Amino acid sequence: MLDKINNDFNLNKILLNLRAYREELLASNIANSNTPKYQSSDINFSKTFDRILNNTSTLKHKNLTVTSDKHIDTQNNENLSDRNVIEDNSYVSKNGAVNVDLDRINFVHNGLKYHADIVFINNKFRNIMNVIQG
Repeated sequence: MLDKINNDFNLNKILLNLRAYREELLASNIANSNTPKYQSSDINFSKTFDRILNNTSTLKHKNLTVTSDKHIDTQNNENLSDRNVIEDNSYVSKNGAVNVDLDRINFVHNGLKYHADIVFINNKFRNIMNVIQG
């Protein structure tokens, strides 16, 4: 039962890790706005999330039974939800000079979405606890 709950929260883990990493990038941009020759860094959240999600085939179908040789084997696929994969340089784009106003707006927007994800996860846990308690 715990592995099913873990699989259910794996998507949320990926979301929170990605939002936290983006928050670090945006904070670094704001902090280094007066540093000469510093290049602004950011990630395209939706494209990065799609790439990670497409590469993570074990989110919901981890325990499927393969009954045909035409089925895709889910046991040999890597789980790419770890933070070190998110921090891969292929996800980060350098945007040139820092636009402090834009980075501040993105920082606040990303923070609000992070908070909304936390509230969603808390509600999910509350629902699970209600089911368990009866």
